Amino acid sequence: MIFKTTYKDKDVIVSMNQLVGRPFSLIQKLKKKGVGSPRILVDDVSVGLVEFINQNPYLTYINIELRPKGIVVYFNKKSQTWAWCIPFYHLSVYKSKRLSIHAQGHKLTLRKTDSLSFIQKMLSAKIDYEKA
Repeated sequence: MIFKTTYKDKDVIVSMNQLVGRPFSLIQKLKKKGVGSPRILVDDVSVGLVEFINQNPYLTYINIELRPKGIVVYFNKKSQTWAWCIPFYHLSVYKSKRLSIHAQGHKLTLRKTDSLSFIQKMLSAKIDYEKA
């Protein structure tokens, strides 16, 4: 589900927390050695995400935040901030020539960068969630 998070809205925060869980506490963040990704460059987006993301893919960056039951992908379009909440049971990550994230009928294709260690951490969190 995609939410507009430019301004704080209690209803949006409640909906995000229901989908992917509340943000980790400071102590949990320290134990996990961080829950946020570095800035990741986007190569391509699916048709459903075009209206939320910059038209020029060379200047489009995202950030990913780990949550207890999923991830939140943050991206900007002009002065607006959007959050795509992806529960772990919807998340699929494919690695070929490029890295792509698929969920809920949408797709983000990412450039392979130094973010591979964060992607590995994200996939480990997904496996741990599915085991529980």
